[in-house]
Amino acid sequence: MNIAPNLEVPNALRELAEKGIDQARQAFEGFIEEARQTVAATQGGAHTAGASTQDMASYSLRAAEQNVRATLDFAQRLTRARSLQEALQLQADFACSQLAAVQAQATEFGGMAQSATKQDSEHAMNAARSGADQSRMSMEDGDEVGR
Repeated sequence: MNIAPNLEVPNALRELAEKGIDQARQAFEGFIEEARQTVAATQGGAHTAGASTQDMASYSLRAAEQNVRATLDFAQRLTRARSLQEALQLQADFACSQLAAVQAQATEFGGMAQSATKQDSEHAMNAARSGADQSRMSMEDGDEVGR
């Protein structure tokens, strides 16, 4: 039983919405290019903080780009919907696919963060161990001089 009215969206309104989405897509393309250039310009500083920081920043940018592109694609498909039911189906499909994408991105980012933390911990442990070894050698040298 179909109780939802079959409302048609006028072509002029659809064309206006599609034009707005095209403009948003162009603005996003300009923004993402500027962001890439900024990331590239800051690479030298990121090397001092570690390659994992750079990897995480690049991944975050790629994930954000993927999500915005998916949203713009969805909006464009939505403007072409011929009925309320079709629009609702598009919305449900988009919500499911974005949930899966965000879950995958969070898992990947979490793994990167865990790996970076492990590397930082190992580096700190090695530095502490090296400092302790040097202190012990200095103390042993001092004992030998005192004898």
